[in-house]
Amino acid sequence: MALFGCQAAIGQTNTPVTGINLGSEINDILNQNPNNPTQAINNYMAAVAATNVRWVRIGIDWAQTQPSQTTINSSDPNPGTSSGLTWGVADTLIRAARNNGLRVLGLITLTPPWAVSSECSSSYQQANGVSSWLCAPDPALYTSFARAAAKHYSSDSYGGEVDAWEIWNEPNCGIDFKPHDPALYTTILKSVYPAIKQANPRAYVYAGGSSGCTTYPNNTSGALPSNGIAGLVNSTNSSFPAPTQWDPRDWLAVMYADGAQGYFDALAHHPYCYGDDWQSASDQCPSATLNSTFPQYSNPFNMMWHTFSSPSYGWPSSSGNTFSSYTGTSLRDQMSAHGDGAKTIALTEFGVPTTGSDGATNFTGQLGGSSTQYTNANFQTLQNAPYYTQANQAREYSALMAWIGQQTKGAYGPVYAYSYSDQALSLPGSTNIYEPYFGIMTLGSTTGSTGTPGAAKIEGTSQAASSQYYPAWPNFGASAAAAAAGTGGYAPIGPGWFNAQGN
Repeated sequence: MALFGCQAAIGQTNTPVTGINLGSEINDILNQNPNNPTQAINNYMAAVAATNVRWVRIGIDWAQTQPSQTTINSSDPNPGTSSGLTWGVADTLIRAARNNGLRVLGLITLTPPWAVSSECSSSYQQANGVSSWLCAPDPALYTSFARAAAKHYSSDSYGGEVDAWEIWNEPNCGIDFKPHDPALYTTILKSVYPAIKQANPRAYVYAGGSSGCTTYPNNTSGALPSNGIAGLVNSTNSSFPAPTQWDPRDWLAVMYADGAQGYFDALAHHPYCYGDDWQSASDQCPSATLNSTFPQYSNPFNMMWHTFSSPSYGWPSSSGNTFSSYTGTSLRDQMSAHGDGAKTIALTEFGVPTTGSDGATNFTGQLGGSSTQYTNANFQTLQNAPYYTQANQAREYSALMAWIGQQTKGAYGPVYAYSYSDQALSLPGSTNIYEPYFGIMTLGSTTGSTGTPGAAKIEGTSQAASSQYYPAWPNFGASAAAAAAGTGGYAPIGPGWFNAQGN
């Protein structure tokens, strides 16, 4: 495919294995094929595999799989209907991935109403407008289900093998895992890690994947209570307010304070940084240097590796440095300080939306808002800016791969593109002008019905003249093949390639 057919970025010596995150476009395939979606899903997964990536990230809907509280038979090597579990479409997706030679990263989210944590009580839900499936789960109940999932997906003889598990999605902030309690998350991690290892010793377990947020609220000074960062979690002291969302570095600091070391094989992180395109080229991320215009600019990319003085700051604003972070060390530095320096930071989501006229899907339809706002998904009719084009998308991916190529072997990776195809069909009422357009492929008129995607967006120099800041899209396919073969100069990244036994 042309998508991955251009030359690798110059200077890469440590290319990570690549993957693709399946977004909500799968829902549209299911909706249009309610009786038997298997063929359409196989078509879609075959197209994913044709990019020559080696991994696919697949979500498993806990609330749908176990809608009622049932007793899971702990002695059953393949828990299913007798334990009240209906794996359904997850089996179809995972088997399709395996049939197409892809390894699977499983992601269990969406809490059933009967399994919510006491921290997300009905009164909390009512006061904050939170649905039960967005609540953080009860640790014991989540562990029981995760163990069953790891058993069911421990072999191609059962549901299909899942090679790695990511424990929740963006628990530090965002729409779910309410109320974003890092101590609760660590309790879950410490419980679920040995359960998954018991069910499938070959499987890796990722903590994370954290999203780029600022710690809020805070006292703007960077000061800490006497019991340190962990003392913020349940604070009732107005001088040290308990955050309702967390900077990934602060989140990780609490995890380590509560004993997370030894309970994950890799740290997952989502280093989106497409919002940097308003900056001058030399200050755009990913970059090997800190932004020179805003040295405090702590975007999710440089949270991974750059050590800031404390207090450090979050996103710059017109009014100045508004939010201070309680910790100044990077994710990598914290891992090293706690004996996890050799572990990988897995980039389980990374992407750029395409909202310019050359990037929006070619599917014709009204995509939320009013018909006067949208003209065949040409977002240049909107007043919102900036617009992101295919050239922006290519530059971000290329720069990220080039940066990782210069890092210590195994330090970062695999890199999961978010997402495979645009999601406008499954998000028809979205008021977010970016979310439906992260795909590296456009939608076709029959994507939902047949599983066949549209044209590739990223085609290297055909989208923009290759230059220092807009290099050709790296050849993920050749890189992945070289990594698989152990070719010199390409790194089969830790849990991104080898299993727990090093095979």
